Amino acid sequence: MADHLTLFATELDVRFPANLLRARQFYRESPEASDNETAFRDGFDLNVDECPGEYRLRISASQSGDTGAVIRFVRRCAQEFGLTGPWGFEWAHVCTKPMLHSFGGGALVLDLTTGDTLAWNDTHGWLVRQLAKAGRKS
Repeated sequence: MADHLTLFATELDVRFPANLLRARQFYRESPEASDNETAFRDGFDLNVDECPGEYRLRISASQSGDTGAVIRFVRRCAQEFGLTGPWGFEWAHVCTKPMLHSFGGGALVLDLTTGDTLAWNDTHGWLVRQLAKAGRKS
């Protein structure tokens, strides 16, 4: 049996030490249900970067994560802490066995000021489009 995983690692600068504590608090208080639009706790691991003078959250998935949960969490942090500018992350879809259509990944750029997605891409969709342009049928 094969396991399909989504892996990622990224950081979010929350600017102040109090924001680190608050972000960890609403991460812990998030509902667990994955079908809940406000849930993010089970979608990724959250740690604090211990560098002096830097206030960064490390957001990662060492087993399998939920990219939607990351986006919801980062949008909440941006809104709560007045974060601005672009932020982005990338992810990899992997499989524990070599199976067709089981590998890929993607990336997203988010405008922290508005919460809007500025750009995103997934490698599987890109590959399908490129093969179709080159005349290959599925």
